[in-house]
Amino acid sequence: MSHALHAGLAPDSRPAALDHLADGIERELELVTALREQLAAQRAAIAACDTAAVQHSCDLVAHTLQSMESARRARATALEVLGVEPDTLLSDLPNHLGGGLPARLEIARQALRSMAEQTAEDATIHHTILRRTVESGEAYLQALFSSATDPVPVYRTGDRVADAQSGFLLDRKA
Repeated sequence: MSHALHAGLAPDSRPAALDHLADGIERELELVTALREQLAAQRAAIAACDTAAVQHSCDLVAHTLQSMESARRARATALEVLGVEPDTLLSDLPNHLGGGLPARLEIARQALRSMAEQTAEDATIHHTILRRTVESGEAYLQALFSSATDPVPVYRTGDRVADAQSGFLLDRKA
């Protein structure tokens, strides 16, 4: 498929198609950068026990992930226009486009790859933090509810109030 579409692309439209691809990759870079910042903000909200901020950050992350999926679809379309398989890795792009890439496209490609790697590392850390937070919350709830079902001792030390009229109670009929 690659060579057939590439052969059908008019030579004067190739630079515009490469610019369009660079635009899309730059947009993906913006989104991945935003995702990384949102994950950091979410970790800070978790550490501060700020439930509203955690919820807000979850909404932002979900929206960013949807936008990233749209950007990936747009990249796939731009690659198809250039005669490249839509699922081609960015690292393989120079091979599929016949050598060197225009400077802007190469810079965007490398920046996206670098930011994606950093964000993947952050996401791994984030996942660990979320897992530990959930485990901690579950352990707290388990301890809270298990202590609620423990029997209350009838006689506890320190509960007795000293009575000023202490003495014996006798049955007067005996």
